[in-house]
Amino acid sequence: MSLSLMLCWTSMHLSHQMLYSSPNNSYGIVLRFTERGLAYAVNIAIYKEVPKWKWTKIINVSISNVNETADGVNYWIDKLILNTKPKEPKEGIPNSFSVTIDPTLRCLKVTALDAFASLRGKVQCHNLTGDEKQNCSVIVKTPWSFRVNIDRDKDGYLMSHMCNSTDKCAIPSSDPALYPTIEFSNCTRSEKKVCARGKSTFEELFIEHRLNETLNGLKKEACVLIEKFVNKNLTMLLRNKIDLIPNINKTFTIDLLMPKKPLYNESYIDTFHKGTVSWYTTDEIYKTTPISNYDLPYNNRMLYLWASGDTIKAFLEGFQIHGNLHQKITAEDLKNGGLNTTCQTGVCVGRLVPLLAEKYPNHYIDLDLYSLETPDVKFEQNLAVIKGKIVMFAYVRDPVQKHDIETIGIAKLNGKVSMQIKLWVNGSTLHAVVDAIDPYLENIDSSISDFNVQTVNFIIRSAVIVTVEPLLNEFGKTGFGIPVAHVELYNSTIELRKDIILIGSDLVHIEK
Repeated sequence: MSLSLMLCWTSMHLSHQMLYSSPNNSYGIVLRFTERGLAYAVNIAIYKEVPKWKWTKIINVSISNVNETADGVNYWIDKLILNTKPKEPKEGIPNSFSVTIDPTLRCLKVTALDAFASLRGKVQCHNLTGDEKQNCSVIVKTPWSFRVNIDRDKDGYLMSHMCNSTDKCAIPSSDPALYPTIEFSNCTRSEKKVCARGKSTFEELFIEHRLNETLNGLKKEACVLIEKFVNKNLTMLLRNKIDLIPNINKTFTIDLLMPKKPLYNESYIDTFHKGTVSWYTTDEIYKTTPISNYDLPYNNRMLYLWASGDTIKAFLEGFQIHGNLHQKITAEDLKNGGLNTTCQTGVCVGRLVPLLAEKYPNHYIDLDLYSLETPDVKFEQNLAVIKGKIVMFAYVRDPVQKHDIETIGIAKLNGKVSMQIKLWVNGSTLHAVVDAIDPYLENIDSSISDFNVQTVNFIIRSAVIVTVEPLLNEFGKTGFGIPVAHVELYNSTIELRKDIILIGSDLVHIEK
């Protein structure tokens, strides 16, 4: 497999396995969850998990026989029913719960919106003499909230628990801005606007006499359920179901244990992960240089993945050690017959090296390319630049012998190669294109006297580059699906800076 293909492949094939912790606070990967991304994740989690909760008493709550007189108007409501069915979030827009980040308390404040905080019914309003009447729909909005801390446990795993604050479960909300309100709509025509006449006083009386009593009766049971969801269900969801970087092909694992606590900002939460890379089947760990600082200036996407360039180097080291940085090119790979020893028209190896054509007429030349050491990778101006040492072996083969094919070595070539690769993201797909391949030969060892630099340059230009580059570019054009479980990415960006890769994206939940 070629070096450029390996870069594209390894840039995404990370594992969710969490192994090999180390005692320091250094890290190689940072995940940034912005406030918008957290709000969407909370809405998805609740939308998917609430049907599994034992919410029977709570979701069936209602207030019956409301009979209150305020400012000379009698308000009669037969029944108010709580609307507790969450709506599925669309295109990343939270519609059941909002989320704000409190850096001081290191908490997320999750506030129920209409879908979980609305008592609905019909109200009949009439004056005390009964000669003025009006009917309306009524919505009693009762926002409530709870506070969640996203943190690391003692073993370095991601976890969640209820915050240790007086309003960790506020039913109704203790925020004055979220105080319960009453709205009338779809009212029958009335010149006197009967329902509006005593609305403010009725609102005060109803909230004080009936609503608070009902909510206080629910609070204990509801808060127990919420705390169980946060401490258990949400923690398991974070560890198992929100599989941001799944294992692919069981080739590598990467240590996502958290060496330090998350960083809370008003706009985002950053989580820090070791990033140590190892071979899946042998637990062989590859050298990386952990860091203790990072530069991530963005928060306009829902999620960001910041990875040290050492992660890519570690992947390449694994491929190098296990012999995967190898590319075989056969004469059949060239449509123009450039690796034939005999050619009637055009240019082939045999025409450039007559001794080769004379000694092996109507034969094919095959090439084997190997990397001699772990390639170096640098990122500059949104290009991935790979440099490495290579050795190439040339063999001659009789194409008529279909079985037990015998090949004869005719040359060994040592040199260097530099490749520049452009990467870009379209939705959930990472694309790549080879921008340039620059080979440099240092030594040629061959028993064929005419097998010289001129001939070798022809082989490299017409065979290696002409064959390999289009194959890589076709593969890169098709792209690589970024493996994020149950999520489809959009508005995705990729940025290559000195020693780092940064991917940002919005996302939408999908069923698979």
